[in-house]
Amino acid sequence: GDVSWLNALVAKMWPNLDRAIQKIVRDTITPLINESAPSMVSNIKFAEFSLGSNTPALGPIRVVETHNGLKIRLTFEFRSNNSIRLECTTMAGVIAL
Repeated sequence: GDVSWLNALVAKMWPNLDRAIQKIVRDTITPLINESAPSMVSNIKFAEFSLGSNTPALGPIRVVETHNGLKIRLTFEFRSNNSIRLECTTMAGVIAL
């Protein structure tokens, strides 16, 4: 079925979703990475993190009846133009990845 309304909703929400994911990466994932890093590596941080401006494309959606009930199939395509840059400090100095 047509899910153009859902794609329009995702496009409208995308900047907010990108900021929310940036916050999760900064506040939750980065500390976990630093806690589990080897001692020769420190101050690991995402100097840049964005999923980009391209939004995922959803659809079509199909509902299939099975012997256990209904199965919903939704196609998902995401051609990201993300910008992710990781930096860390090592004995050799600051390294950007």
